[in-house]
Amino acid sequence: MAIFGHLEKIREGVTQWNALRRANADLRPDLGGANLHAATLGGVNLTGANLVDTDLSNANLGRADLRGADAVGANLSGAMLSEASLAGVVFRNANLRDTSLHNASLRAANLSKSSLVGADLSNTDMSRANLSGADLSGADLRSVNMSGANLTDTILSNARMDGGDGAGPTDLSYANIKDTIFTERENPAEDERERKSTRL
Repeated sequence: MAIFGHLEKIREGVTQWNALRRANADLRPDLGGANLHAATLGGVNLTGANLVDTDLSNANLGRADLRGADAVGANLSGAMLSEASLAGVVFRNANLRDTSLHNASLRAANLSKSSLVGADLSNTDMSRANLSGADLSGADLRSVNMSGANLTDTILSNARMDGGDGAGPTDLSYANIKDTIFTERENPAEDERERKSTRL
């Protein structure tokens, strides 16, 4: 459960929060289970933070620093994490559907059993990341570095991994792709229309 003082301080704004972190180098932020839906947190320092089950859906975390954070079960669906530092973050069982992670660093992050359906991961460094059991269906993986990543039982159905639009192909060198699913839908446009009509 989030520490009330930490939650109040971060709601004051990124400038005040980052000043607190600079003045208290040993502080481990505890925002576990907090509701930060649609929060504006671009450039925030959340290194080593407890973000277990935190709601950060639709939040702006562009260029944020979350290195070493524990985000097990966190909801980051629709969040903006472009150019964020996410090395070593534990995103196990997290919801990252439709998240923008363009140019982010996810080096050695734990994304096992997470949902990255429809996420923009283009130009992302995911080297040595653990993606076992993760669902990346429909994700944009162009120019992604997945060298040495664990892709055991990962779902990559209809993910974009080509070098189109001037981007390079996905780098899977030395990756573990045991039982990885690479299937492509026969008619993705039709499937998308069906998915939207089901929501209505």
